[in-house]
Amino acid sequence: MTEIQLQWLSFSKIVFLAVYSLFYGLGGMDGKWKRRYLGSAILTSAILIYSTIQHTFNLWYLLCLPLFIGATSLGYGADNTSEKLFKRAYCGLAYALCALPIAIINHSWLLMGIHGVFCVGFSILLGTFNPTEAREEETIIGFTIGFIPIFML
Repeated sequence: MTEIQLQWLSFSKIVFLAVYSLFYGLGGMDGKWKRRYLGSAILTSAILIYSTIQHTFNLWYLLCLPLFIGATSLGYGADNTSEKLFKRAYCGLAYALCALPIAIINHSWLLMGIHGVFCVGFSILLGTFNPTEAREEETIIGFTIGFIPIFML
């Protein structure tokens, strides 16, 4: 691929992530299935499509779908701060582990580590301390879930 084609490819990944983030946020308001199933299918589809385009496709990437569904099905609500910290931390860790099939296949361990820090950090920071509005929080967390994995292909 040419440099121009690669740049458009990278840009289109961000567009896909925006669509995923939309469904992640919509599922946080009403209809959890939008986040859990539709959003997870969109993100896994993006992984499959881009890995095919980049000639890195592997059937093990299909494991991302049940991992995303499981991670986005975890409850993270709590009444006190210590419980919020704990729940947000394990949700962030679950989000990060969804990229494990990609990291194993591509040996992208450094990016996997960065992804883990981002997922756990943003989940705790945004979910516990609420520095943004709820709609922004869920959009950012949704984007964080897919940002590094889609660039690990």
